[in-house]
Amino acid sequence: MRNLRIGVRLFILIAALLAMLLVVVVASYIGLTQSRNALSNVETIMGNQTQFTQLADTINNKLFGLVNDVNLGSTSWDQGVKRLADLKKEYENYWQEFLKSASVTKGVGEHEEEEFQQNKQLSDEVVSQVERLFADRDRGKLNLFMTNDLTALLDQLRTDFL
Repeated sequence: MRNLRIGVRLFILIAALLAMLLVVVVASYIGLTQSRNALSNVETIMGNQTQFTQLADTINNKLFGLVNDVNLGSTSWDQGVKRLADLKKEYENYWQEFLKSASVTKGVGEHEEEEFQQNKQLSDEVVSQVERLFADRDRGKLNLFMTNDLTALLDQLRTDFL
């Protein structure tokens, strides 16, 4: 190396520095790409969690609150039927949004989709029972349903799904 001219030595030095710089740039690019992918996954998970929360709010709070209002007489039967129809539409919209995002999300397999459908059927069953009770207009049956069945069904939904 002592016999090399100064121009060649400088060229080798600059080439070595550029090679090291290239290694740093490639490593940084790979790290940033992995960070971006991780952030995208977190964003997807948070979006699903938000939709879970909307579903939970619709089922747990709004449905329970509506049944309670009708049971206490603060909402009439007709108002209850109308609010229940609106609640069903809202729930169906949230459900469709959730299914779209869940099917796009990586890692959601057939088993999870099957569980989603089972829980959807259970929630539809709860709403159907409330519809029948509102159609019957019997506060005694509604009170018994709230006391014995509704809380247990909502708890099952909460633990299995939400």
